[in-house]
Amino acid sequence: MMDLRPCYENYAGMAQETRLLFAMFSRFRLDRFAGLASGVRFTSRRRAGTTPFDRVLAQTEAVISQDTQRLAWPAALSHLPRPLRGMLFKLYLVLSEGRRVERLDLQLDSTDFGDFLWTTLFDKTLPPSDRALLQRALFYPTEMGHEYARSLGMLPRLVQRRILSEGWDVFFSANVTPYRFAPGTASMVRYYDALPLLSPHTIGGPWMHAGSHARLLSRNMADGSSFYCDSEPVRDDLLRLFPAAEARVHTIPVIVSDSLYPDPKPDRELRSILLRRRSTVTSTG
Repeated sequence: MMDLRPCYENYAGMAQETRLLFAMFSRFRLDRFAGLASGVRFTSRRRAGTTPFDRVLAQTEAVISQDTQRLAWPAALSHLPRPLRGMLFKLYLVLSEGRRVERLDLQLDSTDFGDFLWTTLFDKTLPPSDRALLQRALFYPTEMGHEYARSLGMLPRLVQRRILSEGWDVFFSANVTPYRFAPGTASMVRYYDALPLLSPHTIGGPWMHAGSHARLLSRNMADGSSFYCDSEPVRDDLLRLFPAAEARVHTIPVIVSDSLYPDPKPDRELRSILLRRRSTVTSTG
């Protein structure tokens, strides 16, 4: 099972590799393979029901609830001072979200909703020829999207979101995960950088970003997750923070799309560019 939250983001970076990894995993010989199409939040969710109409309607409502926008403050809190707003928002999260469980009791039919899944999650990176992956995987909409995952990460572990992952051998997340898993489900984390902790001056909203990253990272470590860093420097940074975890912190370089190829330029064209840009200020003689 793989968390697809980064796929809602942009074209490059973590979002791109998440799509490429999902396509690669879909070609493996697995008993079951699934992706979590993460929404922002359901205020309520219709049960799938037993008739074809009821099942489609439940999926339609789940699709409509998929929102790629960043989480906004509830209207009632938007005009309050920021510190008070933050405290009330945490209380709001505890009361509305605390102890809720991701049940994975609704599946998105890739035949009826294939266009949504493809255009929303995959086509920013993958070629049309990869669209067949929709038939090789199961897709479940979830209640927790990117911003609620970050916000819930700021709350005590007592209200950490549990996902009913019984029967699934592996949960793969592209970055630290907010979930607690059932016994028997191994957690694998693709880890790209510790910038929120080691270079907070480069991160927007550093208090929230660093705080949530730190809590989720430490929880994943405590739960025994395996980490797969995209480079040796990132692995070194992670081991500086958690030296005892060396046996389960590994390095696998970033996967590259098949459509990426060198763009050779004739030597004459390159020399022409260099000559036009030549400057006595930067010349080494």
